[in-house]
Amino acid sequence: MVFVHGLFSSPATWDSIGSLMVADTELSFVSAHQFTYSSPKVRFRPDRRIPAIDDIADLLKTFVHEQLGDQSPIFLVAHSQGGLIVQRYLARMLMEGRGQELERIRGVVLFACPNSGSEFALSLRRSWWQRHPQEQSLRPFDSLVTDTHRTVLNQIVNANSIGPSSCRIPFWAYGGSQDNVVKRASAQSTFIHTSMLPGDHNSIIRANAMNDAVYAVLRARLISAHSADQEVGYASIAAPSMTSKTPNVAHTGDRARAESFLQALPPLAGWVRTLRVQDFFRVSGKTSRLFDAGLTSMTTNPIQYVDPDLRQAELACLHSGGKLMAAMIDLLFADPLDGEAEKFEHPEDAWVLKLGEYQPSVDESRLRGLRDDFFVTYDHFVNLLNERDLIDHDQQQVPKGRILQSAPQRKEAARLVARLEGSRGSRRLAISNTGTVDVRGVSVAIPPEASSFQLLENDLPIDVMRPGDNVKVLAVVVMGGGKSIFDVEITGTLEDGSDVRFYSKISI
Repeated sequence: MVFVHGLFSSPATWDSIGSLMVADTELSFVSAHQFTYSSPKVRFRPDRRIPAIDDIADLLKTFVHEQLGDQSPIFLVAHSQGGLIVQRYLARMLMEGRGQELERIRGVVLFACPNSGSEFALSLRRSWWQRHPQEQSLRPFDSLVTDTHRTVLNQIVNANSIGPSSCRIPFWAYGGSQDNVVKRASAQSTFIHTSMLPGDHNSIIRANAMNDAVYAVLRARLISAHSADQEVGYASIAAPSMTSKTPNVAHTGDRARAESFLQALPPLAGWVRTLRVQDFFRVSGKTSRLFDAGLTSMTTNPIQYVDPDLRQAELACLHSGGKLMAAMIDLLFADPLDGEAEKFEHPEDAWVLKLGEYQPSVDESRLRGLRDDFFVTYDHFVNLLNERDLIDHDQQQVPKGRILQSAPQRKEAARLVARLEGSRGSRRLAISNTGTVDVRGVSVAIPPEASSFQLLENDLPIDVMRPGDNVKVLAVVVMGGGKSIFDVEITGTLEDGSDVRFYSKISI
């Protein structure tokens, strides 16, 4: 494993993690190496210059390929600017047509890396270090860093072959929950596997115990990669032949990865079936947890397919799944059920995830579209596994010969929401039908405690609201107390005569 430090730093920044690794018997297979480079704040000697990012990237190339020398697997772990140096090293290797030499790299872990720059104290930095070549690379949207990052995403993270100009290497990008130097969006960028760790820009990589978050995630990555290498043998993860391939004959590594995929995202599991058809107004915490765990399990699995068709199909599946999971995290809000968490092995299974009230119809449509995109790629990939006889049918993961449907059948559902629009002088309550069925006789009830809020009742009830309809009812806010935040009750009747009732939170 190679540690790469950040700006104005030194290898000592990794001392706490290094000490824990020495004492960790389960990491006895790891040999830790410190890559160091010059990163002074000022230049004192006129006969010396401060190395630029390209210079340091080439130093890292020399360190990895000449000083380390052997062909054992490598993990690269970087903090802050160190992550930019690692990415630049990888991009320059591809530019030189040496992508196949990167195959021994089992993964890259980035902690608080400014993938799109840092705005922290930008004006002061420009004043103090106007000509500092390393600081310049940390400014927002630096052209060299942007081009390098694009190359890494396209030709490494999302690569589907190993060759002179591409080599798939998994990346994990972590941001600090209290980091105001490199914020979440820059630290995580658009990598597939991302998360947050406790700490600010410097303390994110300090660990006092083996159960500290930063050490736990790094340890898990190393053990997972080592276990995979032991299972299939390092030599089995070789570049696939692009000129000759025997159809439907599975390589040992292909079978191992296929089994891992079917365990992580099983086609016939109840939660996968639920994800296919559910509306996104209420999502169980268990479904979200299992989906996230399944995607994480596969994106962190270092085994790669020899069959290029399988590799490309699974990559497309995991990419679309990652986009869906990211949207669910952004748009769904957890609502823990009081007193229920202790009944579950995983406390988050007691949660109900709810769609926010802002633009509900737009957000619901976006989630459905991403969900359908995921299952198109998912079904295509599972069908490929079936064709190549990589599915253990005794385990009933999917019936033999069955072709999964790419178009999920959605349940018909009713859903009405309301939100307040306009300024103090002109308020309207906008009522929207974001469901999939007609609702008749739609009416709204204001709770007694909201005495300062009134609706023009001549506009109610609404005869019929079809899916996508949006009706605005004139509202008046009067002087005289009452709650300023409250729930309004929206009622109606479906075609079969059954009554429906919904609640939306309003703030005046």
